[in-house]
Amino acid sequence: MSWPKIKLPEEDDGVCNTHFTYLWEPQSPQTRFRISNNQMPEMHVWVILPDRQEILDMTTYYLKMNHDGSMPDSKWTAPDPPDYLWCRYNKLPPYVIYNPYPLAVDYVVQMVRKTWGRV
Repeated sequence: MSWPKIKLPEEDDGVCNTHFTYLWEPQSPQTRFRISNNQMPEMHVWVILPDRQEILDMTTYYLKMNHDGSMPDSKWTAPDPPDYLWCRYNKLPPYVIYNPYPLAVDYVVQMVRKTWGRV
């Protein structure tokens, strides 16, 4: 998931980071450590409703706060994200990107099965 953190396209100078992004990185040392200890790695979880072709993300309210906490030297100048996102996949807000990572989905399903016995 990538959400614009600057006003696009007017503040894009071709050099700065334009988005605040959560990216599934299965090869990172932190992710590998957490997986090897049966823990959830850091990831952004959202829902696709395939029959309706909709995306549901209940955490967009926290994006700016998470950005400011993890990147204090970077300013968020884009409009604040909504409290939550629920829209058709082809009607995402401008410059917002959601890409599913099948390996991340598989890992979450595996962890849910271990914890609750079913999905």
